[in-house]
Amino acid sequence: MEGKRQLYPLKFVPQEETGVWGKEIWTIADLGFADSEVVQGGWLGGNTLSDLMETYLERIVGEDIYQWYGRQFPLSIKFLEINGETPLLVHPDDEIASQRYDALGKRESWYILEADPQAVIRMGFNKDISVAEFYNRCLDGSVNQVLNVIRPKAGDFIDILPGTVHSASGKMRVAVVQEASELNLRLWNPDGAAGKDGAANGASGEPLMLEEAIDFIDYRKYDGSTCQPAESRAGEAVTRLIQCNEFTVNEMYINDALRISTEKFGRFIIYTCIRGEVSIQTASTDGKGGANTSECRLKSGETVLIPADMPDFLIVPVEKGSVLLEAMVEDCEQTDSYINPDAAPFLEGEDYEGLDAETEEEE
Repeated sequence: MEGKRQLYPLKFVPQEETGVWGKEIWTIADLGFADSEVVQGGWLGGNTLSDLMETYLERIVGEDIYQWYGRQFPLSIKFLEINGETPLLVHPDDEIASQRYDALGKRESWYILEADPQAVIRMGFNKDISVAEFYNRCLDGSVNQVLNVIRPKAGDFIDILPGTVHSASGKMRVAVVQEASELNLRLWNPDGAAGKDGAANGASGEPLMLEEAIDFIDYRKYDGSTCQPAESRAGEAVTRLIQCNEFTVNEMYINDALRISTEKFGRFIIYTCIRGEVSIQTASTDGKGGANTSECRLKSGETVLIPADMPDFLIVPVEKGSVLLEAMVEDCEQTDSYINPDAAPFLEGEDYEGLDAETEEEE
């Protein structure tokens, strides 16, 4: 009897979307409207990511992640090619997104690949600001005057928290790791001022969503804590860029062959090549007892999904000094914000009929 077929590194046909400010290139996505096109090659060729999640479930993502997210693949990877000015956006967190839109919220991180000296990222505010001032500036087109300005450079890593307003202008290329969500609430368009009804702003005709976002925007002065300049990192072989509930991202310099134990992770891993080229080598089986070594090449600008149910593999540099971004979901547990873990178990002065004394004796 033939055993189950072994999963293998999955590369997808990218999907591109072009706008007035530039281009988005999705390399992994399970968003319905922007699903990764199809798997490139192998016996799963022709399937989309959502097809794989429908059929292979926890074999793709890992048991604990499947228990938490179900058939929704939790992360998306894309490249931004910006050559203009983007709209001013903000994203809700998971709690608000679940309550209002029955969807995941959107936290995203930007790794700057290239940036012209004139390029600008506007993120957060350059002062504490009132709701009324922000609202009026979005309507009259003067909002850029109160936004914090970042001059990006290649290698900078910027984490964009839910509730943080942000936009970009100039010429730059960015690799983005984000939650699988496209809840982009548009606050201002760069091509004109909105009417007082807030229905549309500028020649693009895209609607503003100020009223929907006004209660979860962070109006405090941006403190710079989520911006990690390239020169602040030591250039180690593996550097953790971020670890949060939504995802973990590591920067990896591949100078020598690196063995990855999938048993250690127990869940999917995504690799995006941002410089050079590597070879992912796996000892594979044909389901009939035969064995061989398979290879998946990953070049700059490409992304590969390593399924959870896959044997150990090697990452071998085709070019010395190749650089990868490694992305995964490590912690599906989320703390209830209403629970204070440091609170005393009993209220002082209340009578619990000896229960509090019994608890103290057990401790």
